[in-house]
Amino acid sequence: MKKHSFGQWLVAVRPWSFPASAMPVAVTLAYLLWRGEAIDWLAGVWAFVNIVVFHAAGNVWSDYFDFRKGVDAEDTFGAKTMTSGEFSPREMLRLAIGLLVVALVLGVGLMLMTDWTLLWFGLAGALTVLLYPRLKYSALGDVDIMLAYALLPTLGTSFVATGALVWEVLWIAIPIGLITVAILHSNNTRDIATDARAEIKTFAMQLGRRISKGVYAFEVLAPFALITTYVVLGMLPAWALLTLVAMVPAWQGARDMLRHNDDTTEIIANLDERTATRFQPAVYGCSCNCLFRMKRVGLAIVLAFVLWTVMFSPWTAPHLNFWAAMTISAAVLMTIATLARPSWPRDLKWNWTNIALGVAIAVVLWGVFWVGDKLSQLMFDFARPQVDSIYAMKDGTSPSLIAFALLVLIGPAEEVFWRGYVQRTLSERWGANVGFVVATAVYTLVHIGSLNFMLIMASMVCGIAWGLLYRLMPERFSAIVLSHALWDAAVFVVFPIM
Repeated sequence: MKKHSFGQWLVAVRPWSFPASAMPVAVTLAYLLWRGEAIDWLAGVWAFVNIVVFHAAGNVWSDYFDFRKGVDAEDTFGAKTMTSGEFSPREMLRLAIGLLVVALVLGVGLMLMTDWTLLWFGLAGALTVLLYPRLKYSALGDVDIMLAYALLPTLGTSFVATGALVWEVLWIAIPIGLITVAILHSNNTRDIATDARAEIKTFAMQLGRRISKGVYAFEVLAPFALITTYVVLGMLPAWALLTLVAMVPAWQGARDMLRHNDDTTEIIANLDERTATRFQPAVYGCSCNCLFRMKRVGLAIVLAFVLWTVMFSPWTAPHLNFWAAMTISAAVLMTIATLARPSWPRDLKWNWTNIALGVAIAVVLWGVFWVGDKLSQLMFDFARPQVDSIYAMKDGTSPSLIAFALLVLIGPAEEVFWRGYVQRTLSERWGANVGFVVATAVYTLVHIGSLNFMLIMASMVCGIAWGLLYRLMPERFSAIVLSHALWDAAVFVVFPIM
């Protein structure tokens, strides 16, 4: 069995589709927050992770059966993981089962945190994943998707987050479900001919190409009419109208679908992926329910996410001077934190105790990463190449200049923003423990656009370390700031982990 890189495994689970599962959880939590519900944020974040893992398992499970059934072949637009020979069917089956086991373990943990009632949601979710291939081949895949990625997760999230079923979330499940079902429907409309060859029946085949094209257009455009109606009726705040920004790519997708015919299938070759990724302003628009309550800190987090995605994404990073972009981004975040909380400099108390503690934290954290680097190289083939790609960001820039920027601006700015502003603000609103968990989760997630597993894990470890120190010793904030600046300069320039 040949070894695969992390990037290959990542492609195999089709991460571009994950917004379809993340969206109902995120929007439900935002909706509950807008309603003024008391939210268990740890359970909410846990549910978010849980459903994404379930989704990954379902993707691989479906691809395995599509290959065995002959739905995915060399001349089809479906997943190429097995048709190209990159992965064997056995490898994909093992991956699907492994992910499903992880999802079930996470689900059991979540159930123990909340209530045994969640068992029924878990069983229903597992059945929608396991039965999806058979249901899809029997023209019931669209129903399965509506249940799995709209109705069940919104209602289930309301239960784990509040301890009760908030039936009103089903209203927001409808536009979410329509967009999600559209992902599958665009795929099945494109593949009508090849699916017929494989002797399966999809909902698109039953409708016929002409009607199916109209159904897709309805599925991607109707959600915006629904959201507008909800705002008019007072069921959503006016902020939710920001979702209308997504009408531009939605209309483009509907137009491409309506224009295509048997001879122009290439027009919609990747329409399923575009449906999942380019309509995401709808996610952020609905999440303004949350921003409605979080005000400036929510907007600041969104901006940080955008800046870090642009800097680290493999699609945008090659076109930027990384260190110039990082310096500017750090300055922007420092400015935001200062405008929102002008008193933060008073939290810095420079004495020999804090200086010594800051140095000690940096040394210990460097040691943790040195050990982690060696262990990761033993465990993962992709670890060293991914770490090397991070260090490659230094190429073409003076090491002294990088060290200066890290010590004087970048390191301190990150702490002032993430711990001194974001974590402190969230802790004041929701309590110290929730503030720590949410701030750490967000700090980790802003690096996810890099698609670099080692960088994401590194940010999580650092986020936990500095966030926990701030949770336990907020009066030692100056030591935490110093440790971040020293660690950055040490790990990137002075004592790189090679």
